[in-house]
Amino acid sequence: MNMLASMPLKQLFILFIFSALAVRVECNDHKNLTINDLIPSENETGDWNMDEEMEFASGSELYRVINGGAEIYHEYGFRQAIFLSFENQKGNLINLDIFEMENPSSAFGIYSFKTDTSGISVNFGEEGSLSGYYLNFRDSQYLVTVTGLDSSKETKNGVLLLAKMVDRKITQTSERPPLCRCLPLAGLHTNGITYIRGPLGLFNLAELGRTLNLNFIEGIQGIYDSYKILILAYESDEEAQNNAIHALKTWKEVPSYSGFRQRTEYSTFYNDAGTKFALKAYKKYLIILIAGSPINPVNIFSLVQNQIDKL
Repeated sequence: MNMLASMPLKQLFILFIFSALAVRVECNDHKNLTINDLIPSENETGDWNMDEEMEFASGSELYRVINGGAEIYHEYGFRQAIFLSFENQKGNLINLDIFEMENPSSAFGIYSFKTDTSGISVNFGEEGSLSGYYLNFRDSQYLVTVTGLDSSKETKNGVLLLAKMVDRKITQTSERPPLCRCLPLAGLHTNGITYIRGPLGLFNLAELGRTLNLNFIEGIQGIYDSYKILILAYESDEEAQNNAIHALKTWKEVPSYSGFRQRTEYSTFYNDAGTKFALKAYKKYLIILIAGSPINPVNIFSLVQNQIDKL
């Protein structure tokens, strides 16, 4: 017997509507996708049921939801977010947060800020990272954070399930910001990139101090085995040179920095912890090396300059 013929008229109508919507979305390449479309439905979440009503925030409303943590989202370019909680029959809880940022670069930036080298890569979105039962992935202009509130196997599986259900709804593709290509790949740690869009992100790189104002357009930091590479981009070569001079002048006025030496093409100095810094302006970029052990700045600068020249 034909399955469709046996369906009640109401079910047939619902099936037709959903089929039409699916075709419309496919034909329009998901241009009509909204953040609400990413919420997993009840038949997708298995034993996990939405625990309470969804919370929504746009613009400055984010300060109400995550007091003390909203500034960095706004610096990267925040639009709106939804916050949901799920619970299974055993009482295990999972939080699902979906952030819509201004563009894919903004989403990558906040993703890179929230993840670090301790996480393992997971196959969600354009890239994802799992640390215990805390999972982040970014896809197009969205950042998705799934957090299990205990370490049980059921909760970890639930975290993966919810991430999968959200990920499958986003079909747009996106790339990392072009500035990422300035970092040499050899020795670069997994999840070792932090994309920076403003002073708050830069200030969280504690080695630089909090009194430095470098007025850059965007920046990128890469973590390697024994050093870090920080690259700040400017509008022009002159701006990069002026900010290099300003940075050195500022650091020389701070007692915790010393041992300043001017080399032929770059400058070096140290902080109280023994960390070595090497600073150089190249074209419209300011390159800063931060090392906890002896390094050869010339070789590393050369690698970075070769990457910049390829852009």
